[in-house]
Amino acid sequence: MKCLPDLKRLKDHFLEVPLPDAVFQLTTSHLTGLRILPRERRAAGPFISRLPAGVVRPSFDKTNFPDLPFLESKVREGMAKMGLGQGTVTVLLPELCARVFILNLDSTPVSQKEKEKIIRWRIGKQMPVVPDDARFVHQEFRAGSSERIVVAVGRGAVLREYESLFSRCQLAVGNLSLPSLSLINLLPAAGGDALVVNVEEDSLSFAAIIDSELWLYRHKAFVFDRTPGAPLAQRIEGLLNEVENTIHFLEDKEKKRVRSLWFRSGLPDAGVDIAAELRRLLAMTVREMGELAVEGGGNGEKSLLSPLFGQLA
Repeated sequence: MKCLPDLKRLKDHFLEVPLPDAVFQLTTSHLTGLRILPRERRAAGPFISRLPAGVVRPSFDKTNFPDLPFLESKVREGMAKMGLGQGTVTVLLPELCARVFILNLDSTPVSQKEKEKIIRWRIGKQMPVVPDDARFVHQEFRAGSSERIVVAVGRGAVLREYESLFSRCQLAVGNLSLPSLSLINLLPAAGGDALVVNVEEDSLSFAAIIDSELWLYRHKAFVFDRTPGAPLAQRIEGLLNEVENTIHFLEDKEKKRVRSLWFRSGLPDAGVDIAAELRRLLAMTVREMGELAVEGGGNGEKSLLSPLFGQLA
């Protein structure tokens, strides 16, 4: 399924590399993987492995892996299940490991070097402190008469942790990306204005696509209410408030309106059908990203794997 035409494929936007041999995603609760057959442009051998609490601690500027040998063993288990010996991989980082900014620049022609200076200066105005080892990856695309720049920023020390983990397993990391940006690749080309909502064990992220452009991206630390026996309305309230606040921000501040919502849950054991509740409570079409994953078992598995399939779109 093709992605939005003006965005093309965001993974190619951020780092233009050939299709990898596999895609992995690490979260606080799961390691997932997908073998890719580049010539056929299809996936094979998906796997899902539950991780103990505390093994992955997503952070922009602190150590993410307190037990690297254990994670190495889990990656090797996944490789065995996929039939993968070595090769190049794409790794989807936890959302909290990076900062993403959308910048609008005028159309005044400048060299690429000058543009990079402008981007770093603009990011410096938005970040209290820009780390000395920060890595900037950006891609520009047209937005009417101006240019919109999507910039991902990560700490070199943190990104090297992920690269080192897979290097220990004889895998070269060709691309580091984020789940929400990968999910955008799955959206139908004629999907209209939409809000992509991605909830994980420790975070919540939003990406708004309006007029075939990435108009808003935000993420925050977030914990879904799992209180045993708590009323359903209480459990869904925090997530619903965040969704409604984002929709109202787009309408009130940006004068933009989304007409549908695509939801992806990284919480297979939440104990509640979150998408069904959002569908009941919101006055808009709500669909699940798992519908767009071409392989996998039930809805829970497809939902967990959907960011990985975004790398094939």
